[in-house]
Amino acid sequence: MPQEGRRVQAINDLGSLGPRAKAAAPALLQVLDRKDDLLCGPAATALAKIQAEPDRAIPALIGCLLDREGRGRPDVVEALGEYGPKARAAVPVLVKLLADRSSKDIVAAVPTALKNIDPDAAAKAGVK
Repeated sequence: MPQEGRRVQAINDLGSLGPRAKAAAPALLQVLDRKDDLLCGPAATALAKIQAEPDRAIPALIGCLLDREGRGRPDVVEALGEYGPKARAAVPVLVKLLADRSSKDIVAAVPTALKNIDPDAAAKAGVK
C-alpha cells in the first residue's frame, strides 16, 4: 500500500477507537493545520468520532472546510455537524457553502450539518 494510503488507514483506525483515542487529537489537529487535501477529511471524521475537545477541534475544522479550489470538504462539514450547537461559529461558512454544487456529497452534507448545528439558521437559509 502506498504511503498516502497507510496514512489514511492509520487515521481511520484512530477514529474507529472512538473516545479511547483522545490522546491522538493533537496529532489530528496538526493534520488539519496542514490542510492536506488527502488527509483533512479522514482527520476531521476521526476527531468527531473520538469526541475531541470542541474548543480546539471546531476552529481547526472551520479552517479546513475549503479545499485549495474553494470547494467544501464533505467530511469536514459532516464532522462539524457532529458537534451540534457547539459548532455555531461554522454557520456563516456553511451558509455560503449551500451554493457549492461541486459534488453530491457536499450538496447533501451542508444542509444536514446546518440543521444539526443551528436549526433556526438553517431555516433562515432556506434549508428544509
